[in-house]
Amino acid sequence: MVKSDSADAFKVQYNMLVITGMWPKKNPNIIYRIRTTISWICAIGLFGCLLTQFIYDIKDFMKLSVTLYILVCYMGFILKLLVFINHREEFLNILNFLKNPIFISYPEDLDYYMTKSIKQSVLVARTVQIATAAGLVVYAVYPILDKKPLPFPFPYELGKYTLLMFCFQMVAEAFSAVNNLSLDLVFTSLMGIVAAQLDILAEMIMRLKEDDSMVERSVISNRVDESINKKLKDCVKHHLAIIK
Repeated sequence: MVKSDSADAFKVQYNMLVITGMWPKKNPNIIYRIRTTISWICAIGLFGCLLTQFIYDIKDFMKLSVTLYILVCYMGFILKLLVFINHREEFLNILNFLKNPIFISYPEDLDYYMTKSIKQSVLVARTVQIATAAGLVVYAVYPILDKKPLPFPFPYELGKYTLLMFCFQMVAEAFSAVNNLSLDLVFTSLMGIVAAQLDILAEMIMRLKEDDSMVERSVISNRVDESINKKLKDCVKHHLAIIK
């Protein structure tokens, strides 16, 4: 029986972040670099629109509170993206470390925990993917219904360039939403894998004494104790690997 591959928990997030060019790669090609650049242009450009509106509304408290709420939320996404990019090497090291044989050195029947965690991660990611698409449709439609020129506030009249700004804001929102939610899903999937590994470890510890039951002869008992000590050492190594 082939044991579960922890990488399967990230396949939805991987596909989404590869499209936007934000999944860390050691040697990206020129096309991938262009996608990464577009993501940053979208993120910084939309932030610029919100910041412009914030400065314009600085003396109007009612409008300022609404703009500030959106701006702060978006600033959180920008900071999250910066931290992720700054620590991309550590992130890739974590993914490589998950391939360590110690994370699959458990009985086959305990693979249930990993399978369950991976299925839950994929299900959540698919659900968020659908919700993101629905949210983007709402963002595109509501300005028309609400008789507003743009999905996000912008203080100046753009005339014939309004449609261009509308398209830019929608593309920027699409890239930002995909990046933001995908990053959240990556880390929730990591936590799911850690939880599954801890469940497996706990089960292995509880099974340590199974071989020692009903043993009376001292020679056999000593051999069993040696086996238990070895298994216990493996459990300690497994626990340290999970913490690392």
